[in-house]
Amino acid sequence: MMNRVSKHKQVSFKPRAMKLGLALSVFIAGLWLISLTFFWLTLPNAPISAAKQKDAIIVLTGGAERVNTGITLLNENSAPALFVSGVNELVTPQELLDLWDGNRPVDPCCITLGHHAQNTKQNALEAKAWIDENDINDIYLVTSDYHMPRALIEFQKVMPKTSITAYSVESATNMKTAKLVFTEYHKSLAAQFLP
Repeated sequence: MMNRVSKHKQVSFKPRAMKLGLALSVFIAGLWLISLTFFWLTLPNAPISAAKQKDAIIVLTGGAERVNTGITLLNENSAPALFVSGVNELVTPQELLDLWDGNRPVDPCCITLGHHAQNTKQNALEAKAWIDENDINDIYLVTSDYHMPRALIEFQKVMPKTSITAYSVESATNMKTAKLVFTEYHKSLAAQFLP
């Protein structure tokens, strides 16, 4: 008799546990989807104008438009100096200027290149070394809109006292960007919680 009762309890418990597990999985998946959608819809936009002059402009490589935006800001006197992090060691400031689509001359002496960073965390460390060396207090940070949330996390970790204004480069709306947003969302989560 005892065996029959315990067997009956086990049988009825199993479907209940499966339903609970399924409900929990659906809840977590829904939460993830809402969070991912919120991340995409709230990607930072570039300011309408860089009205206030900063001490420097920091550009993270990864797209030609990022560098062009940084040089344009420099040309508009948004800051007296430009630092580009993660540049190939064979590239010179003049070569970057030659690719710029502006029509006014920019002095290459105002542009410093960082050649060592391989990822966003290293970008932040490379930029911090230059910022400390040059007594910089406030910056425009230039990178793609989908990359900006993680870039801000990494930069604020290593330079909490520096005033950082995000200046995002808008990305095209296509499948490639959607994949990048998907990847950056998860990388941003990891950056938020990992040291």
